[in-house]
Amino acid sequence: MVGVTLVSDRRGRVPFALVGVVLLLGSVAYAHTLALRGPVAASEAADTALDRAESAARPAVRTAAAAAAREAARNPVTLPANTSAGRALNDSTPFRDSLRLRTYLAVENALADAAVSEGGVTATASLPAVESAADLRGAKRRVAVESVDGGAATRVTVRNVSVVARSGGRGGGSADGRVVARERTDLSVVVALPVLAMHDRTARYERRLNAGPLGGPGLGRRLTGRLALLAEARGLAQYGGAPVENVLANRHVELSANGAALREQRAAFGRADPAGRAALVRATGRVGTTDLLGPATRSGPAWTDAVLSTASAASTASADAPDDGSADALASTASPAAGDSLAVDVNATADTAFAAFLDDGFDAALRDAYRAEATRRVRVRAVDTGGRPDPAPPGDGWALVSTEATADRTVVSRTRGATADPRTFAAYRRTVRVDRTETRTWVNADADTNGTRTRRTTVEWSERYAVTLSLRGAYDPGLAGPDRPTDPVFEAGGALDGPALSSVP
Repeated sequence: MVGVTLVSDRRGRVPFALVGVVLLLGSVAYAHTLALRGPVAASEAADTALDRAESAARPAVRTAAAAAAREAARNPVTLPANTSAGRALNDSTPFRDSLRLRTYLAVENALADAAVSEGGVTATASLPAVESAADLRGAKRRVAVESVDGGAATRVTVRNVSVVARSGGRGGGSADGRVVARERTDLSVVVALPVLAMHDRTARYERRLNAGPLGGPGLGRRLTGRLALLAEARGLAQYGGAPVENVLANRHVELSANGAALREQRAAFGRADPAGRAALVRATGRVGTTDLLGPATRSGPAWTDAVLSTASAASTASADAPDDGSADALASTASPAAGDSLAVDVNATADTAFAAFLDDGFDAALRDAYRAEATRRVRVRAVDTGGRPDPAPPGDGWALVSTEATADRTVVSRTRGATADPRTFAAYRRTVRVDRTETRTWVNADADTNGTRTRRTTVEWSERYAVTLSLRGAYDPGLAGPDRPTDPVFEAGGALDGPALSSVP
């Protein structure tokens, strides 16, 4: 047996240098982990707070944008004022620029209440304050507005919103207010208000009203065409011997101008004002009566009142006449004997009755003859629900205590449906996307402080729905309507391409 010393025995030995390196690396890693444990937790809380602050800022922006759009519609700015605020608006787009400024100021105020806290960190979203006239142009450039969904809605984008996380939460903890995280983001929302589309149509209507006969489509060209045709027709009638004194009178110009204005309104907005259309029908009846019945009716309703007053005075005078037998003698002279025939001319009696009808009963007869009972039907069918994510706790021991949900709806397609059913006015199909956001609040017992910790998670998903809208009706004219069938019953324009269904929303 050969003796082996520890120094000379090299079996299974590890060099001391390698052991030292391993110990050194392990100690460094352990120390580094201990040093970063606090900052890592703070960074996670700051990131969560920033995400929650951005989520809370989005509905605040939507509410503020809707309020600004309503205010712009109620008090539209169509001409910049000679003030510091007015000079911030472009002369060509004063309405849009004023809407952008109103939106900025409303969003600035709304974001002040959108602060959130998470793990001892408070996050807020904000915009630079407008403190002078020089700040107005910068504020305007931060906001963009545009029409979407065929003009039925408005997209508002607020750029460079500052989201800042500071140490110190609402529930206690460190309150030094030190900035621990910062980011900038753009917030874009869609509000279901057609304020831009209505402004564009109103501006188009104004341009068409101001257009001259040679300035393109508009009131001038349409009125000139109507008066030319009317003057030609009445001039030929006068030349042919008809009792026409003035080829064109004021009543003809008034009627043609109002009719042309309503047509321009329909061209700009898609439909004309129902009250204006009813007034035009009455005016057309009165002008036609005046032209047909002669000068006696040219004062319109005043002539009718005079005729009725004269008839009333005559009947009163007959009732007050002395009973001297003259009335009986007159009656016996005027009354035909048995077997005799008597020719009676209608003459002014029919004129009086017709004029009274135009003044008092014409509108009611029209409304009654065109009356229908209408019903709107809406059917919704789920195409893709997207799948709501199941609640996933952020770790072991976390319990769900509350859920907050928001939904943004956007019409992604529009089509006009078929109306094979004769009782259906119109049918439309829409595809609607619903973007849902759900914020879930979790709590967990904290053994170190004998309290609880709170954490929030956010999930998002989208759904699609097919929506069918139809307007169905039943003809119900009452006693004054025609008793013969009408074909087609419900069709825009009707058989004669008239005003049928022109104002049905």
